[in-house]
Amino acid sequence: QEKELFSAIKAGRVYMTANPRQTIRFTTGRNKTIGDTIKFAKSSKARLNVTLEGFADDADLLWISDGKVLRKTTVSGTKFSDSFTFTTLRDSYVRLEIRGKDGKMLALTNPIFFARR
Repeated sequence: QEKELFSAIKAGRVYMTANPRQTIRFTTGRNKTIGDTIKFAKSSKARLNVTLEGFADDADLLWISDGKVLRKTTVSGTKFSDSFTFTTLRDSYVRLEIRGKDGKMLALTNPIFFARR
């Protein structure tokens, strides 16, 4: 297991949570996930999907790119899903943060990257 863990860290396929019972599944419709790169020619439009499990109701899900919050959604239910269509014309990324109403960090992901060919 240690070898797989270090491989995942090296590949950027990591998310961190405050509670080991919390899970995050962050993917695109193009079968890409955390740490992957979507390559595009002129522009990229990708549907990003997330499923959260084990987070409290009323936590905030933040979709972040280039240091800016693109979208903020309130988590509802212990299994919560959301999606967002991201469009870019340049190299970029999208990552997620989950924060409590008090602003405390509950979880974060490494990004999914977008790169011009």
